[in-house]
Order: sequence, then structure tokens, then C-alpha cells
Amino acid sequence: MNMKLNSIFGLVTLFPIWAFRGNLSYWELFLTIVIFFVAPFTVHLYLCYAFKKKTNSFNLYIIVYFSLLIVFCLDQNLGLWNTSLKFMGIFSPIVDMRSHSQYTIASIFLLIVLLFTVLALKIMKKNGFTIIFVFILSITLFNLFDYRKNISSFPSIENRTKKSISTEKTKDLKNFFLVIILDEMSGINSYDSDHYSGTIAANKLIKTFRDNDFEVFVNAKTLYNGTKRSIPSIVNYITSKEEYANLNLNKPGNRRFLLLKKSNNYFITHELLENKFFDNSEFSKISVFQSMFINFCKHKKVIKCNQYNPFNKDQTFLKGFRNSYLTLIISVFKNNSSIIGNTFWRITRHLNLADSLLDPEGEKASFEYILNQIFLSISSKEIDLVFAHILVPHVPYGFDNNCNYDGYRGVRYNSMSIDDKRSQHNLERNCVAIFFDVFFEKLKKKKVWEDLEITILSDHDSRISEKDIPHTAVFAHKSLKNKSKLNYNAKTTNQIFKKIFIGESN
Repeated sequence: MNMKLNSIFGLVTLFPIWAFRGNLSYWELFLTIVIFFVAPFTVHLYLCYAFKKKTNSFNLYIIVYFSLLIVFCLDQNLGLWNTSLKFMGIFSPIVDMRSHSQYTIASIFLLIVLLFTVLALKIMKKNGFTIIFVFILSITLFNLFDYRKNISSFPSIENRTKKSISTEKTKDLKNFFLVIILDEMSGINSYDSDHYSGTIAANKLIKTFRDNDFEVFVNAKTLYNGTKRSIPSIVNYITSKEEYANLNLNKPGNRRFLLLKKSNNYFITHELLENKFFDNSEFSKISVFQSMFINFCKHKKVIKCNQYNPFNKDQTFLKGFRNSYLTLIISVFKNNSSIIGNTFWRITRHLNLADSLLDPEGEKASFEYILNQIFLSISSKEIDLVFAHILVPHVPYGFDNNCNYDGYRGVRYNSMSIDDKRSQHNLERNCVAIFFDVFFEKLKKKKVWEDLEITILSDHDSRISEKDIPHTAVFAHKSLKNKSKLNYNAKTTNQIFKKIFIGESN
């Protein structure tokens, strides 16, 4: 065996390019390189020396070993997680893939790739090894210079109006608007509120909103039970499924979700194609707080874009969240979209050794921090609309009885009974109300409360129940004129939202 060539092969296949894409400090990067490259590369050199000493033939043991390195390299540089799920989905008509976890499906795919690689090397022998080495070297070099997964590609609009604010006469802002869309939160009069744990959550939400002069829409229902249709239809004032279905099919984007298209940015899932709410003449300067799921920031009126960034060193987390080196590394590793990275992330969390910085876990753990950033944006008085879509209390679960963070509750989600899931969801609804209590008090002390109009709603309910029931949502509105009251009209969130902001309702 050629030790020089094998050394280069190990360098190419084992080098963790993903480690340079997580905003790591020099010390964190050094530790990562030592653990994920220096240690395995040393083992690789030892094995190559042992193979050479034992035999010079290209036997099955050597073929299997180098096949493992090749598959590892492909996974790390191509990010085979999503590819594996799509590929294995082809066999859904034959095998019910829903009965298996994503990790099982991805592992089977990786095994198939490994067997194919072993077979290819077995047939082509050393010539095949050279050909495959050139192939993986090309892939590694491409990944090295692929900027899409770099933290520098993270979407942001950093004070787009610094120049415009200084050169334009800022209007004398009197009224401010705040809209917060919570994700996956059941409404007041919901299926989850009927649970023995639901009364406390529903009453706490009502108390929080009524104590702060909100009109609470007790029976608000959602038009859709998924974010992909729910939020785009709400912000475009669509009040019926028929109206949504009759949208112009010639518009660009995914025909199934007519107001969204797949984003080309690695850190964003979907781009919102149209936003009539932002077109409202009352808004000229908009600050957005968003998750990676839908990008609202391309609208011309958005002057500040705040997307949850898992690798932001400045953000703070709830008590109980393990913001450790291990949490950081498994999050960076998983962000690479490799099967091995995802599996390593899952095993580490299942053993309760670390938490996750990624959406939605990390966003939930930083809920208090996000609310504080919203508070600062409102307090600046440079913004007339603050719009936030926050993945709270979206699964996986994370709040404990004291509203601190307990990441292991999310890990246990798939093994929880329906009853346990409803109890935990109601606990999280209760915690959301508690966080809002603190948030509202801060706004009152800042003396922007009297001029602030607030709308808080959720895109859909918990979706825990498989029963055919109305999907309810939280909807509460604080206007500058009306006082606290309970509204029992059974309208959809889309109808209520449209009525509030353009004065029309179907």
C-alpha cells in the first residue's frame, strides 16, 4: 500500500469542513479539529501501516475500510440527510416508511451506499480506488469553496435605514404596531383546553390578556392546520379555502403552497412571494423577527431583519439550557445536514448530555431573549411595525413546571402518550402566558404601552389529536380604543386579522 497516497486519502476524507461554518472561536475550533480530525486521522495512519505490514494485496478488509471512509466523506461533503429521506421515499409504496424513524431510514440509505461502494471497489480493484479518490477529492474541494453553508450567508438586514433615517425626515410616529404569530399553539376553547390540564392554561391566557386590555377571541379557528398555508393566507387577507385555491396558478413558486417558494438560501426554508399586510399604508418601517421557516424580510418596507441565528454568541437562553461546548458542536455538526451529524446529534441528546441550538429547540430556549429584542426594537421608536413569527410553543417540548428549559422533554416526544403530550402542551401554553406577563410589564414601564397596538395569534393548534375537530388558535388584540373583553364569535383567524387591519370580514 502507498502510505503517501493513503495519508492524502485520509486527509481528504476525514477533514471536517463543517467545523468552519459554525462561528466557532479559535479555541472551540482547535478542540473540534483535534477531536474530529487529528484523533481519527492518527488512527487512520496506524491502520494503513498495519494493513501494509500484513499484506500488500487489495483484500476485502481493506476494501471495506476504505469504503467506510468514502461513504463518510460523501456524507460530510454532500449532506446526505435530506437526500436519503427523498431516495428512500421511492420505496414507500412497497414498504410503509412512516413506521420507521427518519434515523432508521437514513441509516438504511447509508448502508446501501456503503454496499454499492464495496461492490464497485471489489470489481474495479485499485483502478477503481484511484477513480473514486479523484471523485471525492473534487467533491471535497467543491464543498470547501461552497459559501452557501457558511455563516456569512446567514440572512440579515442590518439597519437598512441607517442611511435613510439620517437623510429622510422620519415621520412623527404616534401609533406603533406589534404582531406576534406563535407557532403550534392551541386556542382558548380548544380540544387541548378540554384536557384536565387545559383549564389552568386557558384561564391563565385569558387572565394575562384581560389584565392587559386585550380583546380575547375565545372561539377563533384556523383556516389551515399547517404553517405553509396558514401564515401566507393570513398576511394576504385570504378568508376562505376557495379563495386560496383560486389564486393565480401562473405565479412563480410551489403550486401546492401558492404563496411560497423554496428558498435558495441554505438557512431559509421558504420565501414568501406576496405580503399584502406589509403593503399597508400605515407601515413604512418594519422590523421582522423570524425563524428559518418563512422569510418575510424581502419586502421593501423591512428595514431590520432579525432571524433566529443558532450561532449568535450574544443571545441568552432560559435557565436549564446547556449552552456548552458539546451543545455547540453537535449543533454545528447537525447543521451540515449529514446523516452521521444528525445521528450524533440525536444520540447525544437522547443520552441527555447536551441540548440543541438549532430551530426549533434553540429558538424556544431563547424565547425570553427574543421577546427582549422585540422590546428593544419597539423602544427605539424608529419602527412603526414589529412583526414576529416565533417557533413557540412548537414541538419538540422544552419547558418544565417552572418555565425553565428541559431539553430532554423534547427528546421523549415520540414515546409520549397522547395524554402526556396534551399535558405538556398545556404546560407550555401556560409558560407562554407567564413570559408575556413580564414582557407586557416592561413595555408599560417604557411608556410606549398607550401608543402600542398589539395582535397576538397562533398559526394553528397543537395537532396532537387525530380526531376530526375544529383547529383552534390563540387570537388576542389590544387596540387603542377598546378595553378588555371576551369575544365568543366563531370566526377564523384570517377573518379576524383582516377585520382588524383593513376593516373587512367575510
